[in-house]
Amino acid sequence: MQIVGIRCFDPCLPPVIVIPIETNYRLWSNVSSWSTTGKIPEAGEDALIEVGWNMLLDIDTPILRTVQVNGRLTFKNDSSTPLNLQAEHVFVRAGELIIGYADAPFQNEATITLHGKRQDDQIVLSSAVEAGNRILMNIANMSMYGKPRQSNTRLRSPALKGSVNLLVSTGLDWRSGDEIALAPTSFGEHHHDQAEILFYDASTGNLTIKSPLNWYHYGGASTDDLYGVDVRGEVILLTRNIKVRGKWECTILTSDYIEFDETRRSGQTIMDNVEIRDCSQENTHKTALRFQNAHGRPSSITNSALHTGMSWGINV
Repeated sequence: MQIVGIRCFDPCLPPVIVIPIETNYRLWSNVSSWSTTGKIPEAGEDALIEVGWNMLLDIDTPILRTVQVNGRLTFKNDSSTPLNLQAEHVFVRAGELIIGYADAPFQNEATITLHGKRQDDQIVLSSAVEAGNRILMNIANMSMYGKPRQSNTRLRSPALKGSVNLLVSTGLDWRSGDEIALAPTSFGEHHHDQAEILFYDASTGNLTIKSPLNWYHYGGASTDDLYGVDVRGEVILLTRNIKVRGKWECTILTSDYIEFDETRRSGQTIMDNVEIRDCSQENTHKTALRFQNAHGRPSSITNSALHTGMSWGINV
């Protein structure tokens, strides 16, 4: 028996030589934009954003196998139609994935949906980094700026177990259909609730939720003067207009990587007002959001929400 070590499974990825991004946009919906294939990617196929391309996503995609970004892929910000990029794997390899900008946050609904099954092939970056499947993987540049929201408040009166009525701050931008979470206020660390808003009155702070609370949450007047800290229960807004979600589990990884031609890539991810939903992979170390770029550039996650029916977490 002879054992031979190989670095990559199937054909190794061809080298990528980065060139300047073109100034004109290519619309995803336009056949002529796909000059290397002559057609728009269809369900089950791979989509490759070539080096130098300036691709603008202006339509929902079918469920693609992989989307590899070596040029620039930008979600159209002036579209009145929600946009959904669907794939088993999205790999930002040598280019940029952009949804909104710091000075021009994305205004409409944008979603990246990751599909697949637990038994699907795994992506392995190295002996130290198992990327997994159903993954949004970045070893280059990824930035998402969602619409700013008023993300948290405090209970102004106790919220009783079994109740659907809450009293929170006035003047919030919360609306019907938004999802909220209530943090524990007892010694039970798992005594948190998650609920959908049915009605919110911005003038009074009265809020009605769809399902009764499972736990009691303390509320009342601020305790800053008494304890030096406000111990009232926090109510946190989970809903954002940019979402990364798993159809059944997913993971988001930002990492360093040395290509097969020894090109070093270093991932940077910026997420501001982004909702990460139904991610993490149960019974594995693959949390919803992972940073494994010890030698890379700084990344940041701000004003964002992670929520799921399973375990979730951040692994840095």
